[in-house]
This record gives sequence, structure tokens and C-alpha cells, in this order.
Amino acid sequence: MIAFEKVNGIKYRPEITDRTEEQVRCALLEGKEFMAIEIRVVGIVEKKMGIDMLTIEYLAGCNQKAQTSRWMQEKISLLTTVCKETVMKINRRMTARIFLSVRELDERKICLYRLSVWLSMDEAGLLMWKIKDHIDPAFVRMDKSVVERATDTRRRAEEVMAEPMG
Repeated sequence: MIAFEKVNGIKYRPEITDRTEEQVRCALLEGKEFMAIEIRVVGIVEKKMGIDMLTIEYLAGCNQKAQTSRWMQEKISLLTTVCKETVMKINRRMTARIFLSVRELDERKICLYRLSVWLSMDEAGLLMWKIKDHIDPAFVRMDKSVVERATDTRRRAEEVMAEPMG
């Protein structure tokens, strides 16, 4: 059995600091970057009708003010779809392996993958999106092809973020 990396105090709700537009503008001018969106793919083993079952949840986080914007909701939806169609495109055998590994954990849940979108400003003052991700090391040990699928995830996420704001 492959054990997932133990991360003490992991929080499954992404931590995105709320700032005013003026605070963000000033920080961007100073060369700082901000996490704008994060999608966490969490495997959870729960009892349903008396049987342990694996559920894969896609948890999104963004700035509270931006959360209600149509643009942000669309980006979250598109990025979630990208994760489902790429990095989490797994067969039944892999689902069973994840289930068995997660079931053994004390909390019975693990963050398998995180995709985050960061906002910064280049030298010319243009906004830039940067895509970052993290794959749980145990997921990589179980499924070596997840690294290649994550590359596709990042590429497709860049395409999603390159589409102009509505």
C-alpha cells in the first residue's frame, strides 16, 4: 500500500486573502503576485448507505468580492472541467487504489491535486496569469502518468486564463 504524504494542518478550503482593489493595484505595481483562483481536488472516503465510497470533490477558492462575478464563476467552472478531463481522468483500477490508500488515513481525505492561478504585472504594466500546481507524491507513485496529465492541465488552464475578461 502506498501511503499519502502526511501534511499536518492541511486545510481543504483554499486560503485566498481578500484585499481591496487599491491594495492589489499597489502591490502589483511593487511586483508582487496574488493567488486569484485555486482548485483543490480532494479524495474523500465516506460511508454512504453503510458502505465506504470514494468521492472526488473539486473545491474552488477565490477572492470573496470576485466570487460573485460572472467572469470568475465561468473561470472556476472551466478550470474544474479541465482538472476532471486531464489530471483526474483515471480508470477504475486507479480509483480503487486511491480508495484503498485514502481509506487507511485517519481523516479519510487527501488533497490529490491543487491547481492555482496567480496574477502579477509585467514590466510594461500588463497583467499576467501564472499557473502553478501540486500533485500529492503518493498519487504520483501510484500513477506515474499523472505527471504528464498535469502538464496538459497546466497548458489548458493557461488557455482558459488567456481568454479575455468578459
